[in-house]
Amino acid sequence: MKLLSFTTETTLAEIGQYVGIKPKELMDEAQHLGLRIEGPQHWIYYGMDGNPQTRFKLEIGIPIAVEASVSETFAYTQTQPIECAVITHHGAWETLHESYAKIIGEIMASGKTMSGITRELYHTVDFEKPERNITEIQIGLM
Repeated sequence: MKLLSFTTETTLAEIGQYVGIKPKELMDEAQHLGLRIEGPQHWIYYGMDGNPQTRFKLEIGIPIAVEASVSETFAYTQTQPIECAVITHHGAWETLHESYAKIIGEIMASGKTMSGITRELYHTVDFEKPERNITEIQIGLM
């Protein structure tokens, strides 16, 4: 899948600075360039281990149909297919850790190994009523 994306290094303790802001900037740029959006925003974590101080690579992307004009602000990237375990979290992001604990427990019980790549797809984002949020969590497997 092609993404119009923003990539940075961050920690879980610092990640809040991007919530709402970078996705809006990406959407504004996609509209400015006339790109057709083809799905929910993606947050892709490379090397995130749950420790609030661990630095990891974060990619925030908006799925698009095809590259069009050159973006002076963001990059065009492409996701790679991965084998993954999936869980859908319904509700506020403050309780995401509960869904992570459940799916990681299932992965460990199955004897599979996590790859270090995690994706969150934000199907519904509601800052006013966070209990309406729908987030798909994909944990990469090796």
